[in-house]
Amino acid sequence: MSMELQEFGIQVAVINPGPYLTGFNDAGFLAPTDWNDDPSTRVFDYTKLSFPFEQFDPSLALKSIADI
Repeated sequence: MSMELQEFGIQVAVINPGPYLTGFNDAGFLAPTDWNDDPSTRVFDYTKLSFPFEQFDPSLALKSIADI
């Protein structure tokens, strides 16, 4: 995207703040439930998976993200 927008003088910044409690991280663990698969061949029990790290209050990162 950066290369596509540089001719317009637009700078692009990608922000990956980490494990903040926004729902984004948890959504990744719900994705397998949408797959059309055979439950008898699963390696994991998807109902027992969860994001493996503590998730932080997103308001703590908001000012830094807005500044960028």
